[in-house]
Amino acid sequence: MRIATWNIWHSEWELEKRTYGISETLKRENCDAVLIQENTPLGKTTTAEIIAEETGLHPTLGRGHNYGVAILTREEPSCLYDIDIVKHDYKHHGKYVALTVSINNVKYYLGSAHLAWGSDAEPYRLKEITEINKHAQEHAQEVTIIGGDFNAVPDSSTLRHINGLEGPNLWVDAWSTAGDGAGYTSVGNNRCGAVTAAARGNQDPNMLPSRRIDHQFVREWVYGRTGCPIEAHLIGLPPEENSDHYGVSVELLELLDPDNIRA
Repeated sequence: MRIATWNIWHSEWELEKRTYGISETLKRENCDAVLIQENTPLGKTTTAEIIAEETGLHPTLGRGHNYGVAILTREEPSCLYDIDIVKHDYKHHGKYVALTVSINNVKYYLGSAHLAWGSDAEPYRLKEITEINKHAQEHAQEVTIIGGDFNAVPDSSTLRHINGLEGPNLWVDAWSTAGDGAGYTSVGNNRCGAVTAAARGNQDPNMLPSRRIDHQFVREWVYGRTGCPIEAHLIGLPPEENSDHYGVSVELLELLDPDNIRA
């Protein structure tokens, strides 16, 4: 079972070319599901729908124009949850879409999140992840996975809220469990990131900090059970930089014995 999460960047700069480039990367990954952020209109369709067609996956679109969220799945989903996670009035608020889908007779809950953006947005991201966690708790009998652009680094209050460090919740961080190295998904020398930086008045993107702000989490103590992360790597690295974020591709342990799904 392989799931990728990727903020594919809403910019119109080389949009069509980048979209097909992202599709080629995901074809090689051969994912069972892809969690997408910044789904963007392109012609009469959207970038997520084009990627779905190119990769042979089923698209499920959440709300949002230019900064939309989506989930692509190998199998058709059984339920869709387009959740309003915004319980605040911050200008750059987050978005979230979730679904349930059965793959190899195992039922998964998948959520794609794009949390509030901004250097002063941490209190609002924390509120949003709290709402996501509440909804996910209603699906405790399913293998529960959330991922996306959290705009939050590993030691932030937002992530500490769900990794058991600042609360009763426990979500297993896929990269910390199965990744190698720092896992930075936002770096200053990314060619697309340089375009974003210039648009915000930064003429030397190499001075920007490298950050791990795109994540995948699996709920509960899944070690050695279905859903346990066993390998993780970054996608969209040079020379295939087609977004200002790198994606995260995670292989999850898949045990077909139902007794190993949830105790």
